[in-house]
Amino acid sequence: MIDNIVINIRWRSTSFRNPDGLLPWSTQPRRKLTKQYLPLVQDGTRAYLEVGDSDLFPGILPPDVVASVFTNLETYLVLANYGTSETAIDTARGYVPAAAPFAPARKEWSLKGRSFVILRQSL
Repeated sequence: MIDNIVINIRWRSTSFRNPDGLLPWSTQPRRKLTKQYLPLVQDGTRAYLEVGDSDLFPGILPPDVVASVFTNLETYLVLANYGTSETAIDTARGYVPAAAPFAPARKEWSLKGRSFVILRQSL
């Protein structure tokens, strides 16, 4: 339900589009994206968009990286790199890729330019 979601949005002044005119996630099939996002938007989910300074990260996020948190029965962290070059991101807690739930938990992540990853907090 929309009224159960807390949204904190700050419009970015940078362009979301790449030179081809596509959003970073536009190259993935829509059905696959929908399946990835379903656990993030269950009833009662709290969403915190464009998280800045927080205890989720040991330092400051790179300038072109945006983090969002979705919390319901589990906690998900979405990292998006709007820049064109690869960047490294450290998290304070261990996470596993939502697409690979049996992978070992990690705290170091590498994101290619114009890409994103959905992470689930490790228990």
